[in-house]
Amino acid sequence: MTFSQTMAAGLAVAALAAAGSVDTCRVDLAEPGAPQLEFTVLGQSQGGAGEAPQVDSVSAGQVVLRGVIGTPTPCYTIEADLEQDGSTLTVSLEATDQGGICIQVLGAFAYRARLHGLSAGSHTIAVTAAYPGTGWQTRADTLQVEIP
Repeated sequence: MTFSQTMAAGLAVAALAAAGSVDTCRVDLAEPGAPQLEFTVLGQSQGGAGEAPQVDSVSAGQVVLRGVIGTPTPCYTIEADLEQDGSTLTVSLEATDQGGICIQVLGAFAYRARLHGLSAGSHTIAVTAAYPGTGWQTRADTLQVEIP
């Protein structure tokens, strides 16, 4: 193995170790009784592509989504926010470059988004993924769910 290959392999391992941690964030809307979001990055991989979010489960007052957000490199952080407009809930994902040196391969972050405190009835859930400063287009997916 050449010196360049050894350095590239070392950087790849360091990037995976840094990006592979599981992060959970909670987003509570200001009003009492408003829907809440619990967002968890489940893992990270190289060379993958994003996958549209899917409904994982629905139960009284909550829905759990799973998806994969693709990024230009594996050296990104993913943050989530929740907004409500009537029966439409928007989960906004933002991929932010961590800066520094990073292996130049596509990254993919698997995530779980639990929306709870939902009222019974039909809801539209929009999931957007934005990549500020990358030139990548914002991705938007829409799901319909019936909350018991």
